[in-house]
Amino acid sequence: MTARSSTARRLRIPGASLAAVALLVTVAGGLLHTRAGRPLLAKLSGHHCPFARGVLEPAQRDALRHQGLAAQPHLATRATAHPALGFELGKVKRDAVLAWASVKGTECKTESKGAGLACGQEHENSLYFRFNAGGTLVGVLSMLHTKDVEQAVTLANADEARLRAAVGEPSATVGEPSATYLASGALRQSRAEHRFIDFAATASVTNLGRSEYLVTEEAELVD
Repeated sequence: MTARSSTARRLRIPGASLAAVALLVTVAGGLLHTRAGRPLLAKLSGHHCPFARGVLEPAQRDALRHQGLAAQPHLATRATAHPALGFELGKVKRDAVLAWASVKGTECKTESKGAGLACGQEHENSLYFRFNAGGTLVGVLSMLHTKDVEQAVTLANADEARLRAAVGEPSATVGEPSATYLASGALRQSRAEHRFIDFAATASVTNLGRSEYLVTEEAELVD
């Protein structure tokens, strides 16, 4: 996998309203329930994630993940591939991901009773890997932070271009992938979704306020 780079920044969204929290939960998806996303969730809502690490067994977390993904609107077809930042979901084991991280010199920590692997620095650029009860990779989330809106758009558009090349046109889009649109207000977001019976992937960039931009790419197996 080719590592992407950007200026790492802490998340700072003071004075967020309940409506803003609800919007961010909707547009950010599962990232708020990862090690890197939970501090943002706590800061915005005043509460911690109910599915935090150590609470649920891997099989329970996997069942909840399936239910949540299956409930999302999706195309009535299967994806031709299951790409995730250079990995193929459903084919890669935990040991292979750990070996990759070792070669890259990336520090990773196990969480969620073995169901998750968090790599990088909390609040900063990071990767999060999800595994099913059998130790097979079923989801990858990448989060990059930058103060440069042009860079954020370039990174997000590159993510989406790779997804389109692998699985085709998005099933849904939100916002505009342009610097002008994203810089026009806090919580502005451009997002492209690729949802199938067996696979879901999203590429997005979100204006977090105070010239902070979050670029995310997330991919998960549905079944």
